Amino acid sequence: MGLKDGVTVSLFALAISDFSYLLISAMRRSATIVNLFPEVAPKAFSLSDVVYASFWYSKVFYDISTLIRVYTAVARACCVAIPLTFKNIFTKNVTIYVVCAVSSASLAIRVPMLACQGFQSVFDSKTNVTRLVLYFNSLRPAALAVTDIVNRNIIAWGTIIIVLISLFVLKYNLVSAAKFRHGRKSGRVTSSNENPSNFLVGKDLQVVRVVILVSIIFIICNVRQPSQL
Repeated sequence: MGLKDGVTVSLFALAISDFSYLLISAMRRSATIVNLFPEVAPKAFSLSDVVYASFWYSKVFYDISTLIRVYTAVARACCVAIPLTFKNIFTKNVTIYVVCAVSSASLAIRVPMLACQGFQSVFDSKTNVTRLVLYFNSLRPAALAVTDIVNRNIIAWGTIIIVLISLFVLKYNLVSAAKFRHGRKSGRVTSSNENPSNFLVGKDLQVVRVVILVSIIFIICNVRQPSQL
């Protein structure tokens, strides 16, 4: 099909960021398992340190995926709310700019934590070997506080609010369209006291249910705990 429009570009970018996150996560899990067996674990560096350091790199791709999903949620709502101008707004170039901006912002958000850690050579007198170990500088507490505020509060709750608003806009416009079609077919004006959901049938009802399910999953996955900064 190719990258011919904004939808395919956003889905392609989402696939890359998801794959990158899963790849780093799989490597971290593999390193954790290897670290359980000291006889096969490398002596030149600590796998535990590598696992922890790579955590922050994986979160860059996690944030990219989250923000792209929010963008697709907004685009999906606008596709229903403003169908005539949708393609003129959510163009391929606009989506590319959005993906680049999202990627840059996600990396910039994590820079404070990445800049406060590194590896240095330390001589281990027990094994008589020089090893690379993870170190943190004095600015790490402040960087961790900034990351906590931005990621667990501003981004997490901001994205949830945007997704809920997009869901409301999508359902409202689908119900309005369904009421209009119902009125045209029945030849009568629908009452404002009637339950709007009664007009959703077939594909419209299926779309709303799927979007609600996806939104619930998104919200659950983005209510972050301290270990999911």
